[in-house]
Amino acid sequence: MSLTSLLDSITRRQRERKKSKWSDYRQLVADICDGKEPDADRIASVLADNQCTLDELRSDAKLLEKRRKLRAEMDAIEPLRDEAAKVERQIKKGEKEFEALSEKHKAEMSPLYARRFEISQIRKRSDRAREELRDTCEDRELLEGVAGRVRSGSIRAKRCRHRARPHPERNWPAASLGRRRQARSDRDRLP
Repeated sequence: MSLTSLLDSITRRQRERKKSKWSDYRQLVADICDGKEPDADRIASVLADNQCTLDELRSDAKLLEKRRKLRAEMDAIEPLRDEAAKVERQIKKGEKEFEALSEKHKAEMSPLYARRFEISQIRKRSDRAREELRDTCEDRELLEGVAGRVRSGSIRAKRCRHRARPHPERNWPAASLGRRRQARSDRDRLP
């Protein structure tokens, strides 16, 4: 056997031994995470073979535990994939139905909105024409007859009603005086 083949054999054996030691360390960490209590001599020999400390063992055990939890969370999605696809199909179907209904509503309502706008514009022009006719009329008898027939919903009628109402801030002295008189008369009636 030549020197190179001997050295290669020794190197291969050292690698295998190192892998074996590392696999023993990984098994030790897994046993600790599984709740098994390995023998103290085994722990000491595996730690010595891998040149690790107890703190590193503790840290690796915590890391493995965390990774197992993460893996469980990752694996939890697998059974839900079919349900997620079904829910997605239902959402798309509902959105398509809503879009169709929205388009139908828009198609039905657009002419109505347009007609309402046209009627509003005609009403405004009519009110302006009425106002202008009234303002330019010189026949007093005709004006007096029209004044009695002012539409109750018109802007002018609303302005007239608003002016006819007493403003509370303008009439506060009179209201205050009335309350004082009422208080005096109540006081005079007392026995």
